[in-house]
Amino acid sequence: MKSGTKRASEGTTSKDNKKPYFQRSWTEEDEISLLQVKANGKEKKVESLNLWFKKIRK
Repeated sequence: MKSGTKRASEGTTSKDNKKPYFQRSWTEEDEISLLQVKANGKEKKVESLNLWFKKIRK
């Protein structure tokens, strides 16, 4: 006869099963590129960002 209680799984902890809060949508290079565009292109901000988004979508 089976008992009604479940036992904890062996070999894993709750820390092992935690999922990250977010997952990167782009690479670290893309992130650096975006930050450079933001830092260098304040006067051409919209143009620069549009070009950057087109570049990473390819």
